[in-house]
Amino acid sequence: MNLKSVAGTLTKKYPWNICDLGATKHSQEWAFRYLVKAVLVTGGSDSASEDAIEAIFKKYPTMASVAEANSLTLGKLIADAGVRFHPRKAENIIAIAKFCHQNVGVVPSDRYTLESLPGVGRHVASVFRATVFGEPEFAVDLHVKRVLTRMNFVRPKDNDIVVENAVTGSSLHRKQLGHFSRALVDLARIYAVRPRNAAVARSLASAKVQFRPSLRPPS
Repeated sequence: MNLKSVAGTLTKKYPWNICDLGATKHSQEWAFRYLVKAVLVTGGSDSASEDAIEAIFKKYPTMASVAEANSLTLGKLIADAGVRFHPRKAENIIAIAKFCHQNVGVVPSDRYTLESLPGVGRHVASVFRATVFGEPEFAVDLHVKRVLTRMNFVRPKDNDIVVENAVTGSSLHRKQLGHFSRALVDLARIYAVRPRNAAVARSLASAKVQFRPSLRPPS
């Protein structure tokens, strides 16, 4: 078993669907909405963050209007969608909108500037850069680390940077990095919700994926 074969299997099994979020793809408004989504989804679900995005941009259709939003009103929209930590996330989103609006409407693409924004850490920046700009980024979160650990590619004590380097330093094609990270998240969520997904087990078996007993595919 090697990362390249596992990545090939999982990226075929789990397509990387990048939606328009109600804006023209590859526009600055679209990039801004994806950055907001990446901030919202931290510690939550894709479905809740997408519901929040829909509600936010129905009331505040542009970056400029988000920058002028009331944090309590925005926070309620976020909370009603089921996203946790809504007061802090509302304040962070308004601050990000103000920064981008003052930057002549341009959303930053470099890691240094992104990570200087409130609510944007290494993981959010990696997800955003891979999704919006096609950069060869491998985002590591608890889902990704959990699966790679149980596949014996990394050790439980390894930190996020070590896990990231283990993947980016492998023979995996750099253009696959973002998709592979997303596929690992999808796999982890399926096993958490539906541990007896036989179709997934067969797909993984074809790539000779080996798990530790705590995440053993169903027979």
